[in-house]
This record gives sequence, structure tokens and C-alpha cells, in this order.
Amino acid sequence: MKKIFLWLFVAGIVLSGCTTSKSGTTSTESATSSNASGGSASSSVHETVATENNGYQGKISFRNVGWGMSKEQVKASEDMKVEEEDHESVAYYSKILGLESGLMYLFVDDQLVRAAYVVTEKHTNKNEYIENYNDLKKSLTEKYGKPSSDDTLWKGDLYKDTPSQWGMAVATGQLHYQAAWETEDTEILLDLQGDNFEPRLSLVYDSKELQHLSEQQKDQELKKNL
Repeated sequence: MKKIFLWLFVAGIVLSGCTTSKSGTTSTESATSSNASGGSASSSVHETVATENNGYQGKISFRNVGWGMSKEQVKASEDMKVEEEDHESVAYYSKILGLESGLMYLFVDDQLVRAAYVVTEKHTNKNEYIENYNDLKKSLTEKYGKPSSDDTLWKGDLYKDTPSQWGMAVATGQLHYQAAWETEDTEILLDLQGDNFEPRLSLVYDSKELQHLSEQQKDQELKKNL
């Protein structure tokens, strides 16, 4: 779990700014899951609920939480067991579209600024990760409308003409899928990429209003390595 959420935190910093065009970009339709095996999950993407929560009276933007909530308010909104917690995050095991996932909330100055799922379910056939990505994209599009960006990024041509190997292309970092949506107060990023033969599928939600706090935290994290 720690490895997954450490990656999520680092990736989330990168993902928030990587929806711009890159070399090798093609339309998502050119690399769909029509040749990817694996069943579709039947569960719908979580629904937001407008409710008052432990003293919080703002807008509910993700699951049953709102941006700016304290860590204690977020914990009170979830009935799952906390798996990991530190001063800037709290993590759970969860599911999205029936897929085993990690769920993480990130805080700056005890204000919720980011929430994300990382799919932890494993597949022998790596094309099934593409199927999972497309299932999530379909559900998100049904809820939020057409993506504001929808990219398929090829970094090499080894597997490009062999759809049955696109899952392997993802796992080796040669193929990267990404789609984004926006609401009034939230940026949403669905991402499938990989490295070292390990695909990683994530769904990240960021507060627009508190984005400056995320940027400050990003700078602090980067400076720790200098």
C-alpha cells in the first residue's frame, strides 16, 4: 500500500500538468479497447451527495466530501477502515467500477485538496487494463460529459501496429492514455501508464480553488530532493 500511494502522490503532482499535447499524440479512438479482452465492471462511478457533514456546509464534490474539509471531517465521512494515515494524507482500500483500488485523500494545512483512486487489481492479460480504463472513461463521460482532453500518447512504434500487444505497450511505458474533465470546482484526470512491466491506472480529483496549496506542497516536496 505504501508503494502505491507514494507513487500516487508523485504521479498526481505530474499528472496535474501533463494533459498538454506531446509528441506522438494520436486520438484516443486510434487505440481503443476493441481488441482488448476482459469484462466490463457493472458498478457506476461514485455519485456525489449534497449533504451537511460533521460541521461542513460547503459543496460536496467527491464521494461524500468537499474541498477544504479537514482530515477529521473526511474520516468521519467514510465508514471504511483507515489503512494508512499521516499528517497530510489518509488512505483506504476501496473499489471503483468493481475494481479493487486504493483510495487516498491529500491535505495541505489540514484542508482537502486532492482525492484519488489507484486501481490495485491485477490482470494476467495486460490488455484488460485498457479495458478498465475505457470502462472508467465511459462512466465518467456519462456523468461529466465529453472530456476536455482525450489523449493517446505513443513513445515508440514497437507495438503500435499490434493491438493485441497494446497492454504490453502500456506496461513498458510506450503507450500512455489520459483523459480529463472539469466541473465548476474540480479537475478530474483519468490516467493509464506503466513502467517496468507494471501498468498503473489512476483517477485523480483536484480542487480548483485550492490548487495553489497543491503547488506549494509540490515545490516543497521537490526541494527536499535538492
